[in-house]
Amino acid sequence: MISIQLNGQKIPLESSSISALLEVLPTTDGIVISINHKVISRSLWQNELLSDGDVVDVFQAIAGG
Repeated sequence: MISIQLNGQKIPLESSSISALLEVLPTTDGIVISINHKVISRSLWQNELLSDGDVVDVFQAIAGG
């Protein structure tokens, strides 16, 4: 088990995979994930692992112009 800071709140995760993180989120539609202030491309979510103490921010992507 690891502990991360998700949007400013400390939470435990059973696994270090992003898929474990996705299971605790209310929705995954249109989101952007940043780990330690680095945006992670959706195509890399399957391979990216979280570490104990990581700072993770989840944002709702919005279009603008």
